[in-house]
Amino acid sequence: MWASDYLDSGRIVGFLKYRHLSRRLRVRQRPLSPSGKERLVAALAKYYFRDPPDFLNTQAGKKDLDDHVIGRTYADRRTIVPWLDTLFCLDGAKIIEIGCGTCSSTVALAEQGAEVFGYDIDEASLAVGSERLSIYDLKAELINGNATEIPAARIAEVNAVIFFATAEHMTLDEKLSSFSSVWRSLHSGAYLIVVETPNRLWWFDSHTAILPFYLWLPDDLAAHYSRFSPRFPFNERLRPPITAQTLQRLTRIGRAASYHEFELSLGDLSALQVNSFNRWKRGNPLQLAKWFVFDRSFEKWLRRHGPRVDNAFYEPYLQFAIRKP
Repeated sequence: MWASDYLDSGRIVGFLKYRHLSRRLRVRQRPLSPSGKERLVAALAKYYFRDPPDFLNTQAGKKDLDDHVIGRTYADRRTIVPWLDTLFCLDGAKIIEIGCGTCSSTVALAEQGAEVFGYDIDEASLAVGSERLSIYDLKAELINGNATEIPAARIAEVNAVIFFATAEHMTLDEKLSSFSSVWRSLHSGAYLIVVETPNRLWWFDSHTAILPFYLWLPDDLAAHYSRFSPRFPFNERLRPPITAQTLQRLTRIGRAASYHEFELSLGDLSALQVNSFNRWKRGNPLQLAKWFVFDRSFEKWLRRHGPRVDNAFYEPYLQFAIRKP
């Protein structure tokens, strides 16, 4: 049995890549039945993967579909959920999830007993999300709305507000307004959490363009230069002439954020209690080795030249929880 386990490369990679998941969290995970998978694939094809035509027939499209069906939920179960579990108990917690999309992450939170209020500006994504929750027999309140429109009273009653892979898709005004509103309205001890947002300061854009120094370009130049991206269909979406609508489209596809928006919205960052998801991940030996070899030197350089803020603001992706005093 031991030998067969270690001959299975998938198990080896899973063992090395992810930290240990407690049985208490693992037993709450709900399976996806074959019929449920068929329903989810159909919903994604109908509502979500609409552009470009025949994208799902490409290799990239098939990989993207597989990621949306189970990949994202699997990763969130093995990473984000156990990290959040070190901050507060998910069972019975109230969470606002900004950018819930098709609810891959919502499932990972709700199956642990969290009461989730999911906000997203894309109605089609929410249609998939509603179907996904039904497939898993889970409940969450899904709201078609902008992060700037969340009532202060709702924010005040939750344990956490999570910008889940969404801050990079927001305009500057949306970020400043929503960060300020959330921070002002959170009760003492609650968390403002950011997950999977590329850091504008980082030298390589691994999120949108898959190009070096792309995050440093002004938006209009970035739109023009997008045709050199190896990522399809991004490299065909932003054709000249570059208009205000083109720049808005680039923002929605995804740019980045940095400590600057948080300093403008929250005030002095140096005294805040910041818990880094990336630091937590480095409790895994493989993640620690990866950080030491690839990321540590540039982080160190940024920290040396930047203001005295938590190192979470100098990592490749902004992934942290800030606790309201």
